[in-house]
Amino acid sequence: MKRSKIKPLILTAILTGTVLMAAIITKQQNRITPELTINSLTFYPFKPTTESIETIKFQLKNTGSIAAKNFTVCLKDNGNIVNEEFVKTLSPGKEMEITFDYEFTTPGNHTLTVKIDCTNTLEESNKRNNTVKIHFNVAQNPEKSLIYKTKLGKTWFSTNYGGSSPAIFKNKIYVGGKNRCFFCINKDSGKIIWEFKVKDAGICPGIYTTPVFYNGNVYFGTTGTNSIESCGHIYALNAETGKEKWHFETDADVSAIKIYNGELFALDRNGNLYCLNASIGNLVGKIKTNEMSDILCTSLATENNKLFLKTECFDYIYLTAFEADTKKKIWSIKIRKSSSDMPGTVITLNGLIYLNGKYCVDANTGKILWINKASCGLSVLDKYLFVLTKDGELYKIDLTNGTTIWKEAIEPSTAPLYAKDNTIVIGTTSGNVYLISENYGEIIEKFKTNSTITVRPLLYKNHVYIVAEDGYLYCFKK
Repeated sequence: MKRSKIKPLILTAILTGTVLMAAIITKQQNRITPELTINSLTFYPFKPTTESIETIKFQLKNTGSIAAKNFTVCLKDNGNIVNEEFVKTLSPGKEMEITFDYEFTTPGNHTLTVKIDCTNTLEESNKRNNTVKIHFNVAQNPEKSLIYKTKLGKTWFSTNYGGSSPAIFKNKIYVGGKNRCFFCINKDSGKIIWEFKVKDAGICPGIYTTPVFYNGNVYFGTTGTNSIESCGHIYALNAETGKEKWHFETDADVSAIKIYNGELFALDRNGNLYCLNASIGNLVGKIKTNEMSDILCTSLATENNKLFLKTECFDYIYLTAFEADTKKKIWSIKIRKSSSDMPGTVITLNGLIYLNGKYCVDANTGKILWINKASCGLSVLDKYLFVLTKDGELYKIDLTNGTTIWKEAIEPSTAPLYAKDNTIVIGTTSGNVYLISENYGEIIEKFKTNSTITVRPLLYKNHVYIVAEDGYLYCFKK
């Protein structure tokens, strides 16, 4: 009996509540108010830089029953009002175009917010469509980041591969050019302190080795002496004055040099390995490896009284280990290249060799310990192995087992990488220079040169130094 009495009471309450709710909704819908919406919003550029103008354009429409009067539309950057427009009246069914131009002054993450009725003076039935947000990662303006660019001599024989990377010694920049000249430059102003002209170096002369230093001298190798003979040279100059200490003639273009225990090791493109006394330049030993190699495909590394030589020829990669003091061969391996492989680098650390960013080799035995089949290319080591493939994919690889931690698409490049201060620096074929965070691969900053980059960049005290194929040394501020 009790249940039969309670049930009609509950049903009556539900019906009454439903009617009241319907009445409230009907009343809300029948309110005579303006109703403003943002339509057809566009913005440009999509990837802004500092001191560039971001243009935001949209249609403001009143879909309500009466005119919207005396309200403000504003633009906010990270919550702060940076632009606004006062609207006196917008009739029902009408629309108007509003354009905001805004200049970013700082790099980093920015959220631009377009808001109708900033001062909240209008009465609308629905304010949820009064706000639109756009998120930007603003890069530093490359033109404003450029500190200087210095022309490295007159004629520049651009080859679109290889070349001398800049190096710093006692607060000066040293770099070789593709024009018979070697330069010492003030790192702060870009002014050339001295210039050394090498011997006649053939049809496309150049210095393709990054300079090395020992006992106050700077060392580098050059291409052939003329168009008939294919020999090259190794030079030792006083780093302070640029005066020649000695030079040594090789059988072919010099492609790589390394200083170790007071001796200079040099490889020419015919596969000859030279060992010279770094102080006086006399020949200590010469080894014929029998593997000719392009300049871009050679690499030398040293560790624990061992010298490691990498060359590439046709379908194979050759890696050979020598004793640094006796010049005796310890072991040699030959690896068949796959179609996806590209010329890379050899790096040594703690008894291990990282070859082309793909193979990990035991430095004592030559045994391959692991292979990362996905990554192959130019690499750099900084707690982890970072590899840039020919398709422009950057890999972060675990040193212990070769597994990929992350990969990010950057840009195609034939230039060696540089890593320092948790930052990877990459120069690309399009002339862009990227600073990439080692943690997650995000782009920190981006600079722009006027030509292809084929050499390794240099990061030193928040400045990036790089040589492009237009023959200029660029200095950007990080």
